[in-house]
Amino acid sequence: MMDIWSWICELPNSEDWAESDSPLIITLASVGKMQGDSCRLIQLRAERTFQSDSQALLTFDICFEGFQLSDAQKPFWASEACHLSSEQPFLPLVHQLLQEISTVHLRCLTAPA
Repeated sequence: MMDIWSWICELPNSEDWAESDSPLIITLASVGKMQGDSCRLIQLRAERTFQSDSQALLTFDICFEGFQLSDAQKPFWASEACHLSSEQPFLPLVHQLLQEISTVHLRCLTAPA
């Protein structure tokens, strides 16, 4: 299995997007059988879109599949757009993740006991 960061870094050059505009998916965790409805997955999805000036953007989201949640098809988390034409296209993603992690951590530290 490929690690997440390698998968993300290979996305701009992925041959899979040459064949389809569908989101590319990597499974982060799975429980159960891979056949049938008994499998539960946590997936990171990457979706490529284009701005009007034809610059490519990538957005990421985390989704749950096979869980008994009322909003199972809605993303659990979504990223800001990453501009693929940028010299460091995934720096905004890393910044967003660090900011969100530190915000959650700070809330936990300051929450009343």
